[in-house]
Amino acid sequence: MPELPDLQVIAQNLEKIYADCRLQDIYLAKSAKVNASFETYKELLVGKKVEMIFRFGKEIGIVFEGGHSLYLHLMREGKLFESNEGIKNVVLQLLFSNGKMLVMSDFMKQARVFLDPELTDVPDPLDEHFTIEYFKSRLTEKSRTAIKTFLIDQDNILGIGNAYADEILWLTKLSPLSKCGNLPENVVLELYDNIRCVLDNSIQKIKEISPDTISGEIRSFLNVHNKDRKLTPSGHEILINKIGGKITYFTEEQILY
Repeated sequence: MPELPDLQVIAQNLEKIYADCRLQDIYLAKSAKVNASFETYKELLVGKKVEMIFRFGKEIGIVFEGGHSLYLHLMREGKLFESNEGIKNVVLQLLFSNGKMLVMSDFMKQARVFLDPELTDVPDPLDEHFTIEYFKSRLTEKSRTAIKTFLIDQDNILGIGNAYADEILWLTKLSPLSKCGNLPENVVLELYDNIRCVLDNSIQKIKEISPDTISGEIRSFLNVHNKDRKLTPSGHEILINKIGGKITYFTEEQILY
């Protein structure tokens, strides 16, 4: 599943392609996960111009003139394309008046296409509302929760998933099994800084590797959550285990609190 860094780059590239395009027609598969009737989608969106495309947590938001929006959640296997040629398992197809097209496919039929959904007020880690005060208070509320479970819970922080939680914890030298309430003050501060550091650096890496990407995941540069690596850059063996139902990459250098 694409996480925050992938989706940040994807959203920026989609905006370059589709900003100011006027929607001519929309297709939704009968199997599509939606929150309104097909007729409502057409009535509110067809004929409207794209005003903005952005990332919201793990979703891509497309705002049309008039204020209505589509939020796309790719889930595990959703993909985006600029054409429907040869594409199977199409979930969504947006046809614009200038001939451009945006297509979403998903063979697992899990991807969501929601119209004007109610949005959470949980902060995004790259947003100004993700403050150290918020982070500390949330850790206190979840004191008995394992820190990895905390990081990937979208009720705590938006956008972080399995891979980037592992990267953040490795950089902080913090065991994924550490309890939120046991973390020393200095570790909490370092973890808070490293969340943004890892995400910002990863966004830049993705832009360097695949500057025009509009789909998929780019993980080749990751230091620990990387199936092609046996050792971290610091020379420690990468261990793999299932923690909280998630395949977790870590090392023995990460301290358990």
